[in-house]
Amino acid sequence: MTTPTETIQEFMTVFASAWATKDAARVASYFSDNAVYHNIPMDPVEGRDPIAATVSGFMAMGGQVSSSRRATAAPALAESASARGVSTGSC
Repeated sequence: MTTPTETIQEFMTVFASAWATKDAARVASYFSDNAVYHNIPMDPVEGRDPIAATVSGFMAMGGQVSSSRRATAAPALAESASARGVSTGSC
């Protein structure tokens, strides 16, 4: 059985890899059909297909994504992602 920490690690790895190839469907495959994706300050997006479209819009803007791991005092693993690039419009 996969632990929540392993799932997060896998998602972060896939997200960074999929970003490089602009594979929004691969990212969206980690979301359920009724998932809600909220990238603040944008409005929440509900559903796998709309999430894929939103992520695809971000990918079209270009830039890079990286993932890093940090140990915390708690037994949980802290994951973070950063995106760098220039936005030339909205998606």
